[in-house]
Amino acid sequence: MPNPWDSLLTGTWVLNQAVSKYPDSRLPKPAKFVMELRLSRGEFSCKTMSERDGRLRTIQWEATIGGMPHVSDEAGIIAVNWQRENRPDQALSVQTRYNPNRDHESSIDDVWTLSADGKRLTSELVYHVPKNAQDKRDIRVTRVFDKQP
Repeated sequence: MPNPWDSLLTGTWVLNQAVSKYPDSRLPKPAKFVMELRLSRGEFSCKTMSERDGRLRTIQWEATIGGMPHVSDEAGIIAVNWQRENRPDQALSVQTRYNPNRDHESSIDDVWTLSADGKRLTSELVYHVPKNAQDKRDIRVTRVFDKQP
């Protein structure tokens, strides 16, 4: 039986600039951020397009929820799992590692939750900066995406 998230999560999501929070100047809010997501029976694909400082960046990756992580030079090592701990609703946990086992290794823990009506996706992102960074504090961002018709 398909997961109800399959149809709810699948689609194009645009960053809502007004309600998203990027409080740390080390990670400024992008001028534009769009995600194209596909979820079907645990197979997840994501294409992101972001614009910051006049530069457009596109990253595409696929992973099986709860399966082996996606590995690429472009996207890093990405693992996707269902998260149920301390959550009133079901959420996706997306974990990314960059430059593993190096001085400049960094990682992202990102928890995605859907609104009850399936029209808003909230991403609570924590960026763990590299060990050799001057400012070693984690960067916390709340990204809110609206589903496009």
